[in-house]
This record gives sequence, structure tokens and C-alpha cells, in this order.
Amino acid sequence: MESVKNAKDERVREIRNAVELMIARLESQLKSKLLTLMGKRILKRCVVIFCLLFKCDTRKDFVQKEIF
Repeated sequence: MESVKNAKDERVREIRNAVELMIARLESQLKSKLLTLMGKRILKRCVVIFCLLFKCDTRKDFVQKEIF
């Protein structure tokens, strides 16, 4: 009877360890994907800002030519 209980306890420990490893891997993948997504969002915002600055600079040059 005792050996059956010990075997069961060992199997439960193995399953718990496997689940903990799966959770750790999933958390790591999630973190990586979130960082990638944040990087893409920041890059998109930088592109938008660059385009706006370019438009402003172009308009400024146009206005200066009109004045002179």
C-alpha cells in the first residue's frame, strides 16, 4: 500500500513540475511577444512623427519661398 502511495506522490510531483515548466515557457513567450508588439507600436509612432516633421519642414520651406 505504501509503495502505491509513494508512486502516486512521485507522479503528482512530476506532473506539477511539468505544469510549472509549461507556465514558465508560456510566460516567457508572452513577454517576448509583448516586447515585440511594443517595439512595433513605438516604431509606428516614430514613423508618424517623422512624417509630420517632414511635412512641417516642407511647408516651412514653401512659406519662406513665398515670403522672399
